[in-house]
Parts: sequence; structure tokens; C-alpha cells
Amino acid sequence: MVLLHSYRNPQHEQRIAEILQQELPHLAVSLSSVVCPEIREYERLSTTCANAYVQPQVAGYLSRLEQLLTTRGLHIPLFLMTSGGGITTLQTGIEQPVRLVESGPAGGAILAQRVAAELGETRAL
Repeated sequence: MVLLHSYRNPQHEQRIAEILQQELPHLAVSLSSVVCPEIREYERLSTTCANAYVQPQVAGYLSRLEQLLTTRGLHIPLFLMTSGGGITTLQTGIEQPVRLVESGPAGGAILAQRVAAELGETRAL
């Protein structure tokens, strides 16, 4: 859901989400004030729509992965790489999968930087 000035004041988006959760508890809701709290409406709308589109499938996948690992005896917190190369929790990945979209290329760049440093290369492409 995207309301015009929710980046500045998210209260109305949050209230609508609360009502939706009460009325439709199985509905996945993405709030622009959470997913992409920036001033530009187009970017906020498109990012929130992308998040809403992939969220049910990614949430199911990540939840099943966590459950499978737990049943196999792996009881540790899981972390995911974000598009910016940072680390986030599994729960954030479930709620905001759009943050994971470019994690592969980000991870590749970080690995390449590390390999170059280990090899003593100051210039790497």
C-alpha cells in the first residue's frame, strides 16, 4: 500500500494495515513506509509493488528453508545478504524480499574484492 506522504508520516498506512490484518489475516501487506520510505512516489510505488508481488513466494521459500534446517538439527540464526551487500535477518527477508533482489551481484563484488586483497592485487576488475 502506498499513501502519498507516508514516507514522512506512516500512521495512516500503519492503521490501514492493522485493519486489513484484522479483516483479512492471511493477506500479505507491504507498506511503502516500511519497504521504501523515500519522497519520490514512483520509486516508492514500484518498489512496494515489487515487494508485494514476490513476498508470498519468497516468504514461503525462506520459511520452509528455516523449518528444514531446524528439523535437521541446525539451530542457528540465519542471515541473508541484501542488495547493498549488507546482512539482514531471515525475518526481514521474509517481510521485505525486495531488499534481496540484487544480493547475488553484490555478493560477487564483495567476494572479488576479498580475493583480490588476499592475492595482493591492488587493481581488480
